[in-house]
Amino acid sequence: VGHAQEEAAASMPTRAWNFQVYLDDKPIGSHNFAQYGKANNYEMRIAADFRVKLLFITVYQYEHRNRERWRGGCLQEIESQTDDNGDMFSVVGRKAEGGFEAVTNQQTNLLPQCITTFSYWDPQFLNQPALLNSQTGEYIPVQITGPFPVTRIDRGQSVEAQRYQIKADKIDIQLWYSQSGDWLALESALESDRTLRYERI
Repeated sequence: VGHAQEEAAASMPTRAWNFQVYLDDKPIGSHNFAQYGKANNYEMRIAADFRVKLLFITVYQYEHRNRERWRGGCLQEIESQTDDNGDMFSVVGRKAEGGFEAVTNQQTNLLPQCITTFSYWDPQFLNQPALLNSQTGEYIPVQITGPFPVTRIDRGQSVEAQRYQIKADKIDIQLWYSQSGDWLALESALESDRTLRYERI
């Protein structure tokens, strides 16, 4: 029984961030993040499922599955599969002797040894000059500004928060964190002049 309990405990996340996703004000799915292990040596399991419907017909569908292994604030391994409305993406990468080797649909890239994805759950990523896109494998220079103190509603409660903005080519993301650094929400401005919103559940 003790061994079974240990296995059950090992399969439970140590932390989790679960979000309802909206396109403007319409719910379209979920994006869930689960951390397994300790803060300096852990695995993230990430799952996103979006469906946009028009007159009961699905006009857009998105599925993303991703596993990332982290140690000492640096990405050690990544394996992701994405179906972006029929466009398929695959990223497989691991830390190697000469740097971080990332294999995408098209090519293999050798990146710096200590790289970071858009790891929203860990505010330390906001200090990075470039980030790995876990869907496409692109290593993207980013401009990050903040924190800007704000008040926002989180799960029905008014909370004091810190807002950051991430800008890059075709990327305009706003993030909110609690005073203790817990990730609260996300908004992404889309090229269609619409907004993708994440609200914590």
